[in-house]
Amino acid sequence: MRVSIMILFALSFVLAGCQSSHQLEKTKAEEKIQTEESVEEENKETVLFQKREIVPIDISAGIFHSVIDWYDEKTVLLIENQTNASAVYLYNVLTGKKELYLETEAPIVNMQVNKKQNQLLVHTSPSTNKAELAIIDLLSKDELYKGTFQSFELQYSWNIENANQLYVTSFNEDWTFQTYLIDTLTGKQQKNPVKVPFVQWVNHTTLSYLKWNEEEPQLTAPLFSYDLESKEEVLLGESMIDFAILEDVTLSIQVKDEKSNNGIITFNEKGTQNKIASFDLKLLPDYSGWVLPEFEYDAENRDFYTFDVNDSQTSFNLVKFNLKDGTKEVIAESIEHGNLKLSPTREVLLFGPTLEKMIHLKSKEITPFINLH
Repeated sequence: MRVSIMILFALSFVLAGCQSSHQLEKTKAEEKIQTEESVEEENKETVLFQKREIVPIDISAGIFHSVIDWYDEKTVLLIENQTNASAVYLYNVLTGKKELYLETEAPIVNMQVNKKQNQLLVHTSPSTNKAELAIIDLLSKDELYKGTFQSFELQYSWNIENANQLYVTSFNEDWTFQTYLIDTLTGKQQKNPVKVPFVQWVNHTTLSYLKWNEEEPQLTAPLFSYDLESKEEVLLGESMIDFAILEDVTLSIQVKDEKSNNGIITFNEKGTQNKIASFDLKLLPDYSGWVLPEFEYDAENRDFYTFDVNDSQTSFNLVKFNLKDGTKEVIAESIEHGNLKLSPTREVLLFGPTLEKMIHLKSKEITPFINLH
């Protein structure tokens, strides 16, 4: 009896061990599958444009306005002109599918997607001295705000932290101007909070701007910040020609050597303003000062894309600066200066005056995807 019990006990132990071993193998197999699926999901977006060809679109040069931005990872927003109106389309660059997104009763001057990719600003011009701004939900297209301005030219800056705050500058024909701080949620406007036409938002309450001398021409200007609540203005730096507030960094561009057109671009941590990196940059002078290079920033990888004047001083190179290791890489040589928009997958850049071309950042292959006829 005791032997039988011991045999049964031993047998149950062996069976339990087999079962545990089987469960362990099963668990490891499941973990492997989950890991592979996780890696596949993680890499899915980063190889989206390597697996399929870009499908170009043919558009009449008479109606094409521009590509505005990415709508999602494979779809762009583009504008077509109509008689005294405009139409906005969604175009899938991988399938070639074109879908009407919205139509406006007045010609579109410009459109802008906010940093969170959930709202769209639409700037239309019903007449020469009249401008309308509308903000809509990017997905539902519900109108969130609409305002009308007596204006010859309009400039606006969206708060990167609070999509309900908009700084608008309305220019007259003689370039005198009024500024407005707008709460797009309530429609409330504050006139001339700061008498500066071009600003960028640092955070919910702080603006930054270059303060140019209006009495005499200048090639550089001091950089200031202004707190809307405390009304305090603080000098941040001297002799700047451009600056920007990005997701996690601030940048400033200064002239290093005016005779040789050498500039320097400096990056600081957004909160502490501690210096992260700086890079030399060739600048191109024009009749009023300097051609300010367009740029795009990948905050996740800390890659900064911009245009660097090439050695011939006649065209530009598209370059990438990495803020982590301080390296500089040439992406494309001898190309036209223009706008830049990085895809959500960070694989490709739209570039050109109307964002009509695309460059694959890994292969560095350039694909024109807007064919005008």
